[in-house]
Amino acid sequence: MTNKTILLIVLVPFLLDFSTVFSDENQVGTYNIGLGAGFVTGYGLSYRQWFGKNGAQITLTPYYSSDTSETNFTMSFGVVGLRMLKEARFVNLFAYYGAHFWYSYDKRTDLIISYPQTTEVSQVTYTRNKKIFVGGGPGLDIHFWKLSFNVMFGLDFTSDMANSTGINFTGETGLYYSF
Repeated sequence: MTNKTILLIVLVPFLLDFSTVFSDENQVGTYNIGLGAGFVTGYGLSYRQWFGKNGAQITLTPYYSSDTSETNFTMSFGVVGLRMLKEARFVNLFAYYGAHFWYSYDKRTDLIISYPQTTEVSQVTYTRNKKIFVGGGPGLDIHFWKLSFNVMFGLDFTSDMANSTGINFTGETGLYYSF
């Protein structure tokens, strides 16, 4: 056997397996799971599902930590609607609109020692923050094989649910595996 024949025998199975990468059909699957981050979409583990031209995305991260002097709980929850505008071989254009709720709770205990009496006093501080982000804009889905990278940008309306509101530019990103 010649070297070319051996090389062909070894490479053909790999080429057949990756032939779907170079096909003309769209490679984005109906179900997507991955990581997302953004003001409107939220941040954390993300699940996305397409229903034809429309889609939905949920992103969630609960975080809890505690030690002797500090307790922290943070939650990010985002819900987004998607609309496919243009599909191409490796890049899709879509619109997104949604809301992200962010909550943070911190409890901190500080030990205050005063001299010369050497008295110890514990001071406990509680901090709660709540914000909601609502917005949308266009996005690009760059996909190859079963992986897709998303870049989104647009405007968001931000409120801390107490007294501060604003309109800002926003950027979102995500990395997904399609199945």
